[in-house]
Amino acid sequence: MSERLTASWIILRYAFRGNLSFIELRDNIGRRLQTVVEKNGTFAIDRDRNWALEEAGAQPRFVDPKVIRSALTEAVTSIEKKMIPQVELPVFLQVNFKSFDMNSWQGIYGQIIDLLKIKSPIQNRLRPILLAREKWKKRARPRLPMRILGFQAQNLLSVMSQHWWVNTPEVQSFGLDLANCDTETELETFLQSKKRHILVCNAANFEFLYPAVQSVHAANRPRLLVAAGTAKEAGFIDGKLPQLLPGISFCLLPSSTQDVFIPSNMLRDALYAIVHDLPLHEAFRQPALLMADPISNQNLRLADFFAAEIDEMLEKPNAPTVKAVKKFVKRTGANEKVKKTLVNLAGTLDGLVSARRQFKELSIDFEHEGTGLLPMSLARQNFLSQAPLMKLISTTVEHNHIKEHMLANQQRRVDIGLRRCLRELSPRGNKSIAVQELFVTPQTCLKACGRYDLCLRIGRLLPRSILAESPTPIDLVLPKPKSCKGHLLEVVLFTQDFTVLGEHSRKFRLPAIGPSPIVSFSIFAPYDPGSAQIRISIYYRDHMLQSFVLNAAVEKEERTDVKRRFVEVTIDYTRSEQIQDVEKLKPRNLNIGVNQSANGTHSFFVKRGNIKCAVSLPQDVLKTQINAFRDILHTATQHRNVFRQANSMEFQDTFRKLARQGAELWGALYDRHPGLENALEAVAKSEGNVLQFVRHDPNYAFPWSVIYDFELPDEIAGQTDPPICLGSINGNPCNHQWTDRVFCIRGFWGVRHRVEQLMFKQKAPAQLQTKSQATVLFAQGYTDEHTDKLKKDLSTSINQGLFKTLSGDLLGNVWDRKSGPAMVVVIGHMETRIIPGESTGPRLVIVPGQQWLRDIDVRSYKRRHKALGPPQPVILLLGCGTAAVEMQTLNSLFTSLINAGAAAVIGTECLVFTDLACQLAKDLTDLMINKDHNFGDAMRFFRSKLMEGGNPLGFVFTAFGDADLKYAG
Repeated sequence: MSERLTASWIILRYAFRGNLSFIELRDNIGRRLQTVVEKNGTFAIDRDRNWALEEAGAQPRFVDPKVIRSALTEAVTSIEKKMIPQVELPVFLQVNFKSFDMNSWQGIYGQIIDLLKIKSPIQNRLRPILLAREKWKKRARPRLPMRILGFQAQNLLSVMSQHWWVNTPEVQSFGLDLANCDTETELETFLQSKKRHILVCNAANFEFLYPAVQSVHAANRPRLLVAAGTAKEAGFIDGKLPQLLPGISFCLLPSSTQDVFIPSNMLRDALYAIVHDLPLHEAFRQPALLMADPISNQNLRLADFFAAEIDEMLEKPNAPTVKAVKKFVKRTGANEKVKKTLVNLAGTLDGLVSARRQFKELSIDFEHEGTGLLPMSLARQNFLSQAPLMKLISTTVEHNHIKEHMLANQQRRVDIGLRRCLRELSPRGNKSIAVQELFVTPQTCLKACGRYDLCLRIGRLLPRSILAESPTPIDLVLPKPKSCKGHLLEVVLFTQDFTVLGEHSRKFRLPAIGPSPIVSFSIFAPYDPGSAQIRISIYYRDHMLQSFVLNAAVEKEERTDVKRRFVEVTIDYTRSEQIQDVEKLKPRNLNIGVNQSANGTHSFFVKRGNIKCAVSLPQDVLKTQINAFRDILHTATQHRNVFRQANSMEFQDTFRKLARQGAELWGALYDRHPGLENALEAVAKSEGNVLQFVRHDPNYAFPWSVIYDFELPDEIAGQTDPPICLGSINGNPCNHQWTDRVFCIRGFWGVRHRVEQLMFKQKAPAQLQTKSQATVLFAQGYTDEHTDKLKKDLSTSINQGLFKTLSGDLLGNVWDRKSGPAMVVVIGHMETRIIPGESTGPRLVIVPGQQWLRDIDVRSYKRRHKALGPPQPVILLLGCGTAAVEMQTLNSLFTSLINAGAAAVIGTECLVFTDLACQLAKDLTDLMINKDHNFGDAMRFFRSKLMEGGNPLGFVFTAFGDADLKYAG
């Protein structure tokens, strides 16, 4: 089991192989150790070997027995540090049930302890448990009341004689429900009617009880079976125990002749311990036989019951105050009918407001019944009594005039919080815990190796938020829902420094009206103090809607400093506020986010359907391949005049170089993670899809378009080079597949698919809109025969003459709210020289000697004028210069222009000449404005057209923008 659990545990296994026997150890921090025992009972150890500890998942290495002994000692010491000394370490004995005799298991355990020479006091602190199964099942949190059912156990009710249970009806109804049945029919009825958490019987009745448990639906099965008596009485033939169902633990209580039914004192003490939030191995002390696994051993923690209560309280409809309703009405301009209905509703919810406040202020201390189960029961009764008011809220919202107003004016935002794990805070040595104190404040650092619940909800604030700023309302991203079901979303965690316990993703439904349910993940902070990060991304049909980064300071223990912000979540990507109908957009066949990590690596966050994985790559792994790709393009650009036809030797040589380099890039990704392998293989088998890449790190460029995922042909030294396919054979589509081992144009992602690159915090619209008579703005910073011809072609080809040459300030024309263009074509030199009278530093020349474009100019314009459209144009930055300077400068301009509100930006990967730049400008404007193509297809057709004509330089251009972006004119 690779999951790292909160509670300490050890698994021991005694195995036989040939003439040798083995003792194996696994524990909750990932160690796997193995030592060899010879026939005479001594250990066979090679003293010269390196006895390193092994991580979980690796093959165990033979070690000196003292290493295993040391691991047991360390585990006992670790629980001493956080709990009182009487606590025992659970040690699970893994056995083969097919040949296991339960009557001898204590002997096997004793032999292991003797061989390892475990002595007191450590031996006295070990609680032996039979490992019930190899595969462990995590079950949903249990809900109050805790229901205990006895089968022909008439004295069950007598074990609970304390006044806090006998004299408190609320506890009996909402906290601890005890019942007994005498017949098999009654047993089946009880089991099918309500969930029973614990079943108690005498050993002689176990053969009737267990089949009844098997017939119950898996989610409703009891978590613990308790039988009193001997194995023989329980019907365990020849001492063989049954293989328990997943998620169920079993305890065999020894009985005596005085205990006619069940040993009341042992059961009573165990139930009291469970009510005090103790795990099963502490509740059922020896000589009781306990069968469990590390998860089921913790499945009846009262802290989990309480956590479920908190979840339910937070999920129920909120009780708006009259003040909040009036503020909403004023903001949305509601009519008098809506205003009156909502104000009247708020005025009737005082009871619900009070119940919520009392629950949030509730303090729990599991060490005492009067401060644990009792107040929990009273709070549940109080909250459930408000059910009519909760129903009133739901029915009021369903009124047509209210529903229509809510649908049109919701501004539901994502909220994220961190909740401390109740198991970590209970039961001993802690002061009482207030519900509202469970959530971490931004001014509190996290505990190293501490367990927390990362909670996300849309549409209602959590008790404490760790967001650094309010994100864009998600209702401005998603379309108007077609039904009350709303939209099915998915949140995915991409781990960098934290460890996630269980699944890394959750699907949830955002209803048409109202908040989403709380989506929570159990995460562990890193072992070592320092800084830690985790990414939280929200998807709809594999479109990334919003992405957040949680940054946290981790120290040995939690501490609070009101002057510092230790924990915060920042949003670094959001879909545009102007996308109103995502239903019209195609699902993304692949989504990869790229982010720079603090240790000099880059993290690739991959999402495709059910495939989600994070892969870290050192910069130098890809740097050589990326530089080689740019060198190929740079050399080809300088010799561009030789690319006149597809059968030229120069074109075919460059084509093969690009394909080989694209295959190298693909291979560098493919070998990194099984999930990424599966995603890349699915992309290789498909065609015409949108591949979405989100660049969270603006300074890292990756040539996704040139990736080649068809298998390359064998190239034999001394033989003719393999032929090249340009996508057609004798005028018909070639239909080559990835398995054909061929040089084919369709093997490149940028030709076979629509490559969509998006920048962090990019707000790209779904449509290009303009209010002016200038659909295309042309800025000619360089003049030659190609630029003059482009200007003439655009002025005659753009429909209705919607073409304008630049006059005045470029940025002022681009973001003129009355006459801004849909597309901007800028052709000029990328100047780096120091020229008297001109600005220093890299700059794209707009008017020689008079006007130039720098990233600082864009940022300054945004600060002064708050650009951010509309209009939100497509901007073509068609400059030239050396590869290194150009990439550094254009990346900065990319970021600045996109943050200022550009819908899309196109730049170059390397040196580019005006003939190719003008061809891109002409083709793109024609395809998007005259022929109604979207942005992704326009770029794909441009590359294909060049390649089919014997020119491989379509890969020179890098485009950032929504693949479905279209001109709305």
